[in-house]
Amino acid sequence: MNQLTPEQQRLSDALQSFPDKITEESLDWPEGYKLYEALRNLGDAILKAPGRFLYNDISTLRQDDFYLLGINPGGKPEIENTPLFEEIRSWSQKSTHAIAVEGWNTTYQRTVEALCSAVGKELRELCSSNLYFIRTPGTDLLDATLSQLRADFRVFWPVHEAVLDIVKPKCIFVFGADVFSKIIQLMLNSKEKPLLKYKSRPLLPKYKGGCNCSVGEGERLGSPMKVIGMPYPKYGRQLTSQPMVLQKIAEECRASTAKP
Repeated sequence: MNQLTPEQQRLSDALQSFPDKITEESLDWPEGYKLYEALRNLGDAILKAPGRFLYNDISTLRQDDFYLLGINPGGKPEIENTPLFEEIRSWSQKSTHAIAVEGWNTTYQRTVEALCSAVGKELRELCSSNLYFIRTPGTDLLDATLSQLRADFRVFWPVHEAVLDIVKPKCIFVFGADVFSKIIQLMLNSKEKPLLKYKSRPLLPKYKGGCNCSVGEGERLGSPMKVIGMPYPKYGRQLTSQPMVLQKIAEECRASTAKP
């Protein structure tokens, strides 16, 4: 784990007994307290279900240009059955980035690595998560699992808003067309002020290469931000074989992250 700031260390210490109630004064980091409380407010049913929070370690909870969101953690819940609240506790002590070091050797891992290479970002420093924190063996089982938990995508968004308050990304990378549309919907209906005003457009107009991507443009709390939506890695042609798409994504990111 990289050297933690005093605020990150206090959050790490607090999370070791998550979801115990803490005070804002004891944490003394408003954004960190908002994140802690958003996680607690997920509720017992979700916190006791198999799941995963962020893939990165706690040192990457700092201002950065990028944030990555997939759909939900995979794997087999009957084997990888650590409840989400226990995973959050252990995450506070994690010193690595799961996508970088766990050796998944999956299309998802290779796609994220290609994306990071294109935009000049170290994977180990990329703040990464999923819209849903609940683990299922396949995305086709996600709706049924959420129904059992009486939850939907809106339940998890306050946690992501708390992360956004800390990271303040200029670009959010999103895998999955459904996740992209939900995030745009969530941002348009955000309770944060000022409200986002987003418009979406194709990344490459008239592009017929089989890897269609979309870009949502707007602002959050007065700062410009883009949401770049890409196909989920296991469907269709992959970013790893789409240099033109990766180049265009890199151009979009440079335009957003260039200093005035």
